[in-house]
Amino acid sequence: KLQFLYLIGPYGYPIPMAKKHSLLHQLYADGDTTGWVAVVLGLLVLLFLFRPKPEGAPQGRAAPLAGGATAGTAGGKPKIHGWKVLLCVHSVQDAASEAFALCSEQLDVLRKVAQHSNLHVVAMVSNDAEEEAVRSALTSAGLFEAGLKEHKVLFCETIIGKKAIARQLAPSVYIESHPEVVNYIAAHVPHLAYVAAAPDAAAITPLRPNTTIAASLSSYATDML
Repeated sequence: KLQFLYLIGPYGYPIPMAKKHSLLHQLYADGDTTGWVAVVLGLLVLLFLFRPKPEGAPQGRAAPLAGGATAGTAGGKPKIHGWKVLLCVHSVQDAASEAFALCSEQLDVLRKVAQHSNLHVVAMVSNDAEEEAVRSALTSAGLFEAGLKEHKVLFCETIIGKKAIARQLAPSVYIESHPEVVNYIAAHVPHLAYVAAAPDAAAITPLRPNTTIAASLSSYATDML
């Protein structure tokens, strides 16, 4: 009859380790303390390496702070360095301008986001002329020179289309100006900002821990850059 030695593994399940007359069994029978210590240490190392991964923050990143950023920086780089950021262009639109334009007070922070992150931009338009106006505004703001790629400027005609783009891209940070999209996408992204000149906080239900409400991109992005 085969006889086994058992190690109690994670969650209390016994793990068969060795048959009778094996090396481990011989160590046990001979009372070789030094050998047993080496074996136990080796098993502890294996359990540590293959332990279950903790849930929470995105893998390889620290837990989120209140501003939607992460704790600490790497080599002095911004906290969003290399992150995929999806920006709804209407959250930085100059509402006072008759033609489509970006808010001049937000251009510096926009260029920094474009420079340091994997930036994607989404705009809701109804025709080709509006699409061209958005591209022209992004060019004038210097975002393409800062690092934004032209193929990462995306367009849709409806709220449903914008929701679909956000789900498909799965960004680490999503900056949005429409409450309906914010409510929909909050459960699907790690960091979310509802940014509008006059944000309707009551429209965000429920307000999740990963969601920040801000009156401007600059106020939201302070902790990220």
